[in-house]
Amino acid sequence: MITHIFDSLLEPVFIIDQTSKVIYCNEAASLLTDKNQRQLMRSKPTLSSLFRFNKPISYLEQLSTIKDPTPYKEFLFSSASINDGKAQMTIQPYSESAWLIYFRDVTLEERLQRKYRAELGQKESVIEDLKIARLELEKYSKNLERLVDERTNELKSLNTTMKALLDSLNQAFFVFNSQGDCLPIFSNACLDIIESSPVGKKIWEVLNIEPAQISGFKNWMHTVFMEMLPFEDLAVLGPNKRKHSQGKTIAVEYFPIRNAENTIQNIVCMASDITALVEAKKNFEYEKSKVESILKMVANRDQLKMFFSESTLSLSKLESYLSLENFFPNFEDIYRVIHTLKGGASTFSYIDLKNQCHQFESLLNLITNDFKQNIAENISQNEKKNIEASDLSILKELNKKLKKSLQKEIYDFEKMFRTKVDLQGNKIIEVGSTDFHILLNSLKNEKIKNWAIDKYLFYPISAYVGHFENLLLHTSTFLQKPMPNLKVIGDHLKIPSNKFNSLFQNLNHLLRNSLDHGIELPHIREKNKKPIKGNLTITFSITEAFSSNNLIIVFEDDGQGIDLDTLKAKLIEKKVNIENLTDSEVMLKIFDPQVSTKNEVTEISGQGVGLNAVHEEVKKLGGKLKVESSRNCFTRFTMELPFDRLEALKNAS
Repeated sequence: MITHIFDSLLEPVFIIDQTSKVIYCNEAASLLTDKNQRQLMRSKPTLSSLFRFNKPISYLEQLSTIKDPTPYKEFLFSSASINDGKAQMTIQPYSESAWLIYFRDVTLEERLQRKYRAELGQKESVIEDLKIARLELEKYSKNLERLVDERTNELKSLNTTMKALLDSLNQAFFVFNSQGDCLPIFSNACLDIIESSPVGKKIWEVLNIEPAQISGFKNWMHTVFMEMLPFEDLAVLGPNKRKHSQGKTIAVEYFPIRNAENTIQNIVCMASDITALVEAKKNFEYEKSKVESILKMVANRDQLKMFFSESTLSLSKLESYLSLENFFPNFEDIYRVIHTLKGGASTFSYIDLKNQCHQFESLLNLITNDFKQNIAENISQNEKKNIEASDLSILKELNKKLKKSLQKEIYDFEKMFRTKVDLQGNKIIEVGSTDFHILLNSLKNEKIKNWAIDKYLFYPISAYVGHFENLLLHTSTFLQKPMPNLKVIGDHLKIPSNKFNSLFQNLNHLLRNSLDHGIELPHIREKNKKPIKGNLTITFSITEAFSSNNLIIVFEDDGQGIDLDTLKAKLIEKKVNIENLTDSEVMLKIFDPQVSTKNEVTEISGQGVGLNAVHEEVKKLGGKLKVESSRNCFTRFTMELPFDRLEALKNAS
């Protein structure tokens, strides 16, 4: 409410509310009451408590009926500073809930006249001054109503201009008070952005707050109006998005309206349609991911070929599982295939492929929950089959989409590098003509045979782990952690090509889990007197025998170790009997399907699939896997994997 225009007037001015309480007065008015102007506005006394009138002022009893300025009415009054005063009063509406009173003190004029008459005989000039003063007073009185009308019209014009300015902005503005009531002040954009007029509604209704969250919102609102913390700190804790029936993205911000005492009286809520901005950001991220994908193609061609080959084989296997009779017996394998494919897609920045895998995983979670519910409710076998059939049809469609997305990425790769990707799991070997003839002519020579095997059928481990740096960078960025130091030892050693392809795809899970579960946040590492950046060490070695060798992989981080208490609690929650198990045996349970110590499932981990996938792959290769851990010191995985050089020789034929 604008009041400063009355501050400089010499005529006393009051503004009262519907209960006759004074909500504003200028300095001239405060002098009549012998009270401080700020004190009056803070205490808000009624007009009848400030003045004693010789007769009732009917206007004050009928404020709501006053639509136009009333005629001046004369009466006697007394106050703390005046005993026998005389005044004239006019009242007119100022706003919907406020009225403007001009209080002209006639007593002043009469006192001046008596004084001037007493001195008239002594000083003629005093009489002249009195005449001039009277003329000025009469002139001022005549112009007063005109000035008030002009000021009132100016205020109306200003309000109209401000409303037009608000409406011209493509943002929804509305105001709510400490009770959560939306006031009759809003912009036309509200009708589109918040889909209705907010007037008369509660703020939580306007913002579409979920019923279960209304209590928490009210607590936040109370804290904001009480200013228990600075407004800027509390405002960001309020809802910053509003659900829209047409799926638009609506951002919400808050701004305080303060009164004369600098306390928050109301809050302005500003809602903006940022759908186009969000879409542009998504497009930017998508284009950025495509650039990253191309760069990773260039840097990791061999790993990508391996990823394409393994993923194609995995999706073909997955297709055979998606039937009523094969689905549940192979449920854990399905989980592992999708989780591994998602990890690879994320590593090489294939966003569409990653998102489709995430959809597939989410549906698997729903099916798992439904299946458990069916068992609990004793639903008949026929009904279960119907449920499975409807879900499986969706999974089959998702599998088709996954295949199509993978084929598109393979096509782009082949087109870019003008090469073919072997999708049957076979390694395409390119041999120089000289070497090729030597190989053909000398196969009976054992020395040459071994040389040919090493040269063409064995691959350096570095070709399988070259993308680990990119994977750690992506994961640490997602987790908002410093990227750990990665040390790879023995990656110059050669191993049979193709034999360990699937294992190395699954080693991605170990890296991601280590960074998510193992390596602590910087402030925790600092507290434990560790370097702020974590350390990951992968050591490869080969133990040789006459015909059979072992590939030894040791994967170690210097993180917080495995929390046995948390793991035991999770196992008990899943109704796993651990009563007679040693701590070492309990620790091995981290390889069980769908066991995770994390409460939250994210893009990185939490499904309880990654370690199980590694364990299953080691078993397929006829190997051994053990885990060692010390709380707040380290976690170490050791894999022992046999391979036969003679088998590689058979592959050569």
